[in-house]
Amino acid sequence: KNLIKNFHGLSHRQEKIYQNDNVQVINNSKATNVQATLKSIINYENISLILGGRAKEKIFKKIIDYKNKIRKIYLIGEAAPMIFKQLNRDINCEIFENIDLASKKILLDIKKEKNFQTILFSPACTSFDQFMNFEKRGEYFKKIISRTIND
Repeated sequence: KNLIKNFHGLSHRQEKIYQNDNVQVINNSKATNVQATLKSIINYENISLILGGRAKEKIFKKIIDYKNKIRKIYLIGEAAPMIFKQLNRDINCEIFENIDLASKKILLDIKKEKNFQTILFSPACTSFDQFMNFEKRGEYFKKIISRTIND
């Protein structure tokens, strides 16, 4: 019982990295394909979703099936324009140069919201356009969130 009670899960796999009364931040950098991201989305509501990187696959339209859970998609990386073209008609999307700018914009956007929000970093892409691997990308995301929230 103690082991299960104290188990926190593995880093970068639906890892809750921050929570207060208004928002929770989930790091799922390990989600390097659309199916893994969809499995994350089903767990949350009022999602600000960070997607992008280097695409392993070309079809992201399945995400539209979960549009009622997603408040907005913040796109980063090489795949951002391709994903934008597929999703923007159905879900509010915006493209950013990097995780830093996307994270800052999310925190500005959700300040206006009254309902509990989830920031979900579940890229559905590999990290190789900007990072060595998903672990480095996930660690960087955690640093950015910590720095941005504490500003």
